[in-house]
Amino acid sequence: MMKTPTNANMSPESSAEKCGSFGEMMAEVTPGKFVPLVAPVHVPRYVLGKLLQNPDGSYNIVPVNEWAGWVKLHDIAGDVDMPDLSAQSLRRLIIAGFVDGMQPTPGIQLINLDSLFEHLARVRIDDPDDSWWTPARRRAWAAAR
Repeated sequence: MMKTPTNANMSPESSAEKCGSFGEMMAEVTPGKFVPLVAPVHVPRYVLGKLLQNPDGSYNIVPVNEWAGWVKLHDIAGDVDMPDLSAQSLRRLIIAGFVDGMQPTPGIQLINLDSLFEHLARVRIDDPDDSWWTPARRRAWAAAR
């Protein structure tokens, strides 16, 4: 059962950061960065797909599953209902290996949305005294610059 962080053992500053307005569930997405955990509502601007012919001769576009979850990093940054999640933070999550990403060309970086949402589920705060960000994970985060 998920519970909202309480004020026990928190300073007023950290309590305000960890508990969202109206008791929202929060996630520590990067060390010390707390954002409200909300259901994903992102609809990508582009999808990869293929045309399939219907029995009546018309066509339907069917998304190609292998690439459906990949979007440009800059398109998703600040647009997952988490405006504090910057492109730099997303890039560091990819470099540290916490989220799947790729750079198919020098100017384009892609992030896998399924992997990002799995990360958000992993960092969900069930117990405010038990952070997912262990010292080893914090070191990996710090090294990902």
